[in-house]
Amino acid sequence: LALHDRTLYVADVDELVGLKVASGESAKRHEAEGAIFLNDVAVGDDGTVYASDTPMNTIWRLKDGNFEPWLANDALNGPNGLLVQGGKLIVAAFGKLPGEGQKQELGGLFAVDVEDQSLSKLANGELIGNLDGLQALQPGIYLVTDWAAGGLYRVDAKGKAERLLKLGKASADFIYFPDKKTALIPIMLNNSLVAYALA
Repeated sequence: LALHDRTLYVADVDELVGLKVASGESAKRHEAEGAIFLNDVAVGDDGTVYASDTPMNTIWRLKDGNFEPWLANDALNGPNGLLVQGGKLIVAAFGKLPGEGQKQELGGLFAVDVEDQSLSKLANGELIGNLDGLQALQPGIYLVTDWAAGGLYRVDAKGKAERLLKLGKASADFIYFPDKKTALIPIMLNNSLVAYALA
């Protein structure tokens, strides 16, 4: 979910749906032809909307009414959580879960320049976990959740990732309220929503 100018943008598998906040009615549906699983959504100050397609290593962009693949790069390593900061799109990589014929791969944080699409690793390129949710704690300092192992991490500007909370598996996309220093985190496999105050 992402909110901008009284429109709530929702990722729905292969569509980006805009909902009118006042009425809850659908404002517009944007088809993502070829997408497998649109995941997180983020909006810049200028109203540009970004959506991650995690399995396709692709980030889609809605700008000036056009919704299209904006960046496809295997180096994104399963882009999941998104956050727009100034001229950068911050990306939390999911990596890969272990499965039939597939080894587990952990993900880290990236910054994508929204002008030239150049990609740079954050946090010294440290692999943290199968990352899902992403929020800014302070400039250059982030909170991320690890979906596979369960946990909330603080990643500082020097690249150190510290687990603040051990959570259940499927710790997913979350919200952080800076005024209350509280994180509200869904634990998908437990059908639960938990709130934690961060000192």
